Amino acid sequence: MIKNRKYLYIAGILFLIAMAINFPFPHGYGEAVGQSSFFTITLTTMHGVNSFGIITLIIFLGSLYFFLSSLEKYHWRLLLAALLLFTFLPLVLISFYQNTLAKDIYAVSYDSTESHCEFAQAGRGACELVFENHSSEEVQFTIEFHEEYWFEEDFRSLSLMNNGAPYEVELKGKERRTVKIETDIDSFASGYDFGGEYIIYEISLIIYSEQGHRRL
Repeated sequence: MIKNRKYLYIAGILFLIAMAINFPFPHGYGEAVGQSSFFTITLTTMHGVNSFGIITLIIFLGSLYFFLSSLEKYHWRLLLAALLLFTFLPLVLISFYQNTLAKDIYAVSYDSTESHCEFAQAGRGACELVFENHSSEEVQFTIEFHEEYWFEEDFRSLSLMNNGAPYEVELKGKERRTVKIETDIDSFASGYDFGGEYIIYEISLIIYSEQGHRRL
């Protein structure tokens, strides 16, 4: 099945380099939210072309070229396997690390898909953020909300929640909890009339502790 071992070794090295550059830890993929991406590789951000993303993509495509060139058959099956491996292996490694060796905020995962914030015209903001501590030790950290503006007409929303920041969170060992945060906000400072309730999902935030910080 293998016709060129040298190409296979080159493919493996390039594959690992691309995965290392794009590894979503300790910061998540959301650290460089992109307008366009290839699988998990961010190609453009609000600041323009993401040079690291372009370099990563070139290295990754190079690894696929050498990988396919090293094989005699099963090209499409193994190509699919390589793409799945590039997408999911980092997540498996992170999960293993957080459940075994990680400590402090590095053992904490954030479920952005289950989190959201609501803003009311009355000048009140409320967020529900889902965290899980994978270590057996108690973890304490603070939260700060983070948002980026893509266009001039964009308005402030998440950053209004920093009016009451920093927000302190304490998670017991192996605890998964929905953290509820409420604060008064200046709806006029947003530059947008919420006109009732306004809900945001996929919340971007930064957590801090004495050990460092993580963008999630």
